[in-house]
Amino acid sequence: MNKLFIFSIILTIILAIYLSFLFIGLKENDLKIPEKGYFGTGEPKKDDLNIKKFKIEFSLKEINQLKERLGKARIGHFELENINDWSYGVKLNELIEWSNYWKDKFDFNKMEGNLNKYPQYLTQIEGIMIHFLHVKPPKPKAYRRIIPLILVHGWPGNVYEFYKIIPMLTDPKSHSLDFDIAFEVIAPSIPGYGFSEQPHKKGFDSIATARIFNHLMTERLGFKTIFSQGGDWVH
Repeated sequence: MNKLFIFSIILTIILAIYLSFLFIGLKENDLKIPEKGYFGTGEPKKDDLNIKKFKIEFSLKEINQLKERLGKARIGHFELENINDWSYGVKLNELIEWSNYWKDKFDFNKMEGNLNKYPQYLTQIEGIMIHFLHVKPPKPKAYRRIIPLILVHGWPGNVYEFYKIIPMLTDPKSHSLDFDIAFEVIAPSIPGYGFSEQPHKKGFDSIATARIFNHLMTERLGFKTIFSQGGDWVH
């Protein structure tokens, strides 16, 4: 990957963090944010404060069920004769090609290993289980400062979109980047996305998400100062 491109990505993140401190001047009284909520099942109860290791697993039963459903899928909608692009939807031949690829060629074991590349955890906050990646710099002594950084995906999205950039953030010197800081990366799945539990009560919104993630970073993981990055509607 081009060194200039990698440098521009990290510089953009640092600049975005700096500008957020410079221009976002909301006072605590400007927003009335509830101190806590509860989105678990039943009546509110105390959270399990433990942080548990998590590993993604595709069982043979799940894989076979998926292949069976793909094999029974009825794909046969008509296409307009004078359209050769996607302006009226997915092309029939491409949809069939993808279905066959998932059924006959996709390597689930390889993808499972790829998804488990980084340490993953689950912890309960406001009644629901929160899934997150937690990747520490492999060479902390090589850097003057280690900065906690939470990366929040958008919609539609998930934490997998960060997999390629995480090594550059946690160990920039190994990627030919002359930085004296590195990031300790935490990438949570928004509740209802990926492997985070979906809310069981109405009223869950972006503010509740921010509160839960702040709780994760400060109270559950113990960081005093944190930096954050979010895409599309997350910011």
